Amino acid sequence: MARAAGDEELGKIARQQHEVFRRVRDGSMSVKQVLRVHKQLSGTLLVRFDASVSWDDAVRRCNFDTVYVPNKHRWYHPIEHIDVAKALPPLDFTGICDAEVILRKLKEDTERAKVYSCLNKGERLVHPLLLLALAAQYPYEQLDSSISTRWGLSWQLALREDGHWMQVVNDSEHGVVGPEYRVAIVSQAA
Repeated sequence: MARAAGDEELGKIARQQHEVFRRVRDGSMSVKQVLRVHKQLSGTLLVRFDASVSWDDAVRRCNFDTVYVPNKHRWYHPIEHIDVAKALPPLDFTGICDAEVILRKLKEDTERAKVYSCLNKGERLVHPLLLLALAAQYPYEQLDSSISTRWGLSWQLALREDGHWMQVVNDSEHGVVGPEYRVAIVSQAA
C-alpha cells in the first residue's frame, strides 16, 4: 500500500502531537480545546445551535443570495411563498447546545427515501435549523459539495455547492440524491 505521507511529514505530526500532550499535561492548554480541534480534524463540525432562533432568522443569518422554495411545482423567491416553519419537526430540546455534526458523502445515487439507510446505529439526520446554523458558522463548508438533510415524508433542505443559495423541496420520496451530496448527521446522544 502506498503511503500518503513520508516519514518526515509523519515525524512532524508526531512531534506536534507530543507538544500538545505536554501543554495539556502542564495546564497551558485545555483538554476541551484540544478535543474540539481533534474532532474537527477528523471531519466532525462543532456547531453552536440556539433552539429559540426562528426559521426566517436562521435563513437570514446564512446570507444566501437566493432561497428557492417550491409552491405548487413552481419555484418562487423569497421564502414567504410557503411556510416551511409550519412543516419543521419539533425540536427535542430548548436553549443553546453544541452539536457535533458529521458530513457523510453518499457513495452513489441514492433514492431520497433510502437516504436514511446511510445512518449508523445512534445517528440521525440533523434538524433543518441545525443545518442552517452550520451554514451560518461554516459558510465555506458547502463549497466542496452540497449538504442536505431530510425530514418527514417528503421535505428536503439542500445547501448548494456554490455556497450562495439554498433550496427547500417538498416532494414525494421518489427521485435521486446523487453522490455530489453530503448528508448532515448528528449522534442521537448529542
